[in-house]
Amino acid sequence: MTAKTEMIETSSVKLKTVEIINSANRPSDLKGFYEFKGQRLVDFSLATVTIILLSPLILLRAMSSILLTGRLLKQQDSADGSTFLVPSTPAASFSGKLPGAGLAGLFNVVGGSQTLVASSIQSGRAGLFSADKLRQGLGVEYLEGNSNESVHPRWGLSEYFRILAKSLLAKFASPVADVQSGADFNLFGIRVINTTMPELLDDCEEILSNGIQTNIGFVNADCMNKCFSDEDYHQNLRNMDRVYPDGIGVRLASQMFGNGVKDNINGTDLFPLLCERLAGTSHGIFLLGAAEGVAKSTAENMQGRYPGLVVSGYQNGFFNLEEEDELINTINASGASVLFVAMGAPRQEQWIAENSEKLNVSILMGVGGLFDFYSGRISRAPVWIREVGLEWVWRLLQEPGRMWRRYVVGNPLFLYRVWKQKKRNGSVAHMMKTTPAQEAHVLDHFNKLNQSTSIRPSLLSARRIYWKWLRVSAGALKRVFDVLGATALLIILSPIFMLVIPLIRFESTGPAFYSQMRVGFRGEMFKLWKFRSMYQDAESRREALEKDNEMNGGVIFKMKKDPRITRMGRFIRKTSIDELPQLWNVIKGDMSLVGPRPALASEVELYSIEERVRLMAKPGLTCIWQVEGRSEIPFPQQVRLDEDYLYRQSLFTDIKLLFQTIPAVIRGKGAY
Repeated sequence: MTAKTEMIETSSVKLKTVEIINSANRPSDLKGFYEFKGQRLVDFSLATVTIILLSPLILLRAMSSILLTGRLLKQQDSADGSTFLVPSTPAASFSGKLPGAGLAGLFNVVGGSQTLVASSIQSGRAGLFSADKLRQGLGVEYLEGNSNESVHPRWGLSEYFRILAKSLLAKFASPVADVQSGADFNLFGIRVINTTMPELLDDCEEILSNGIQTNIGFVNADCMNKCFSDEDYHQNLRNMDRVYPDGIGVRLASQMFGNGVKDNINGTDLFPLLCERLAGTSHGIFLLGAAEGVAKSTAENMQGRYPGLVVSGYQNGFFNLEEEDELINTINASGASVLFVAMGAPRQEQWIAENSEKLNVSILMGVGGLFDFYSGRISRAPVWIREVGLEWVWRLLQEPGRMWRRYVVGNPLFLYRVWKQKKRNGSVAHMMKTTPAQEAHVLDHFNKLNQSTSIRPSLLSARRIYWKWLRVSAGALKRVFDVLGATALLIILSPIFMLVIPLIRFESTGPAFYSQMRVGFRGEMFKLWKFRSMYQDAESRREALEKDNEMNGGVIFKMKKDPRITRMGRFIRKTSIDELPQLWNVIKGDMSLVGPRPALASEVELYSIEERVRLMAKPGLTCIWQVEGRSEIPFPQQVRLDEDYLYRQSLFTDIKLLFQTIPAVIRGKGAY
């Protein structure tokens, strides 16, 4: 085998910096940040008509905000840390997590404090939509126009409606919420770097400068689906030095856990930008992959676009194992600094994993089928289609026979798997740290408990069905018992509520009730209610007290003389009165009267795989370790007692534990 190489000699010079995001060079940016004549009239007319047409939906959304959150509009923090309501700011939105929060902004447009479409994010009046917001929302700020878009239109009515149409299309086609960009996250056990395209380019420069070999990969919905059937591929991605988020699917997955993705990072968009930075330097590239002639055409096209780019060599992706050693020698002899491997997943990641130690290049990057785009064999979607997040539709129309399963079936399947993980292990999954194998370990451990008490492998099929029916019936009976019992207790104990509420407010200003997000059944988060027993700044003071934690194991935080607890709080904690509002959680179905106590998400993140078994039952007001000593019992023993409850739970066991709770509360042992 002979690999075709092309060497271009240049002197060793420092990498030049190319300004990627230059507002004068982006296709959708406009000259000046002003408004055209009559724009306020257009704003008023469109906003008024929209409010009239959508008035039933707006009214329903407003009522939902009040009922679910207790306020109409979302509160936001100002620069000085004070809190203000949305109408005093351009960013108006209804409170709550339901869709349609941004409809409140239409009233700002009618009032004139906001425009419907702004010429830029830096305009005098903020806009509900703008070209900048459109690109930011989908993480494609780095996109550059093609040659026929080099003449930028001035701001006017036609440009106003063009951006409005694109923005509305993006809202429906790519429903990515306005979630604040977060840090790196884990997607089914794969660490994903959350960064911007310019920052990634800077990182590549740094890698080339220090010469430390780095493997780079990208994951989209299709890649993650393959991980569920190919453990080797999954492991190769986990072992990569850097993996970046690619596509709307990963963006939506991250959004499910409240984490925003900064930029949509993919090899196809990165390739020309990196070539631009490398042009005129001594750092060459080697193109490996695709069909015969495709890599060569890509190399010629990129050299034509970026004069001074060193193409150290190119080779198609069709070679056998006997030719592989010769290929590696050719790549090393070429002096290339960056190797682009375009063999498609999972082959390219497998090849990189097997051969990276034999190669002398600084950067190895798996880039899928991008050579087909830059060779001209397959056309890339226009910029405006990528801006609204519909490039997958373009690809589907080009190759329906090959792509329908990937997009029509694969994308929904991926989002379902993410939702399923959140449902099963939401407390840890908000950082997406649990891999499919780890999750299976938890379920397997719990199933062993089930098998030991009910469905035994030795039973006949009919016997298994009978036992399963008993378990389902027992669950329904437990739910009926919870609702009736909690309702009765709320009625009986209502005088205590009426007495405790004013006493709490008398000693410490603030609400009598306190809510906190806790981890429920299978990791699903819910809002737990209690009587407030601490001063209002308790959470901010906890970090300073961590060193005084008196609970063994370091997972749960407890102090006998916690300075954050009020005098009334000590009494209601000692008597467990502070837990009574959780009867409402029982009625709602978030909790049961009997079950493992609900933990904080920060605590669950410290759980081992075996300790997460506690999440396989609905949390309760009381359980075995609450009866036998409460906070005096070390955490590992608490876990064992909770597992014991899972082993022998039944309606009789629940009734027995409820009666045992009464003397335990009276004694107050371990309650503080």
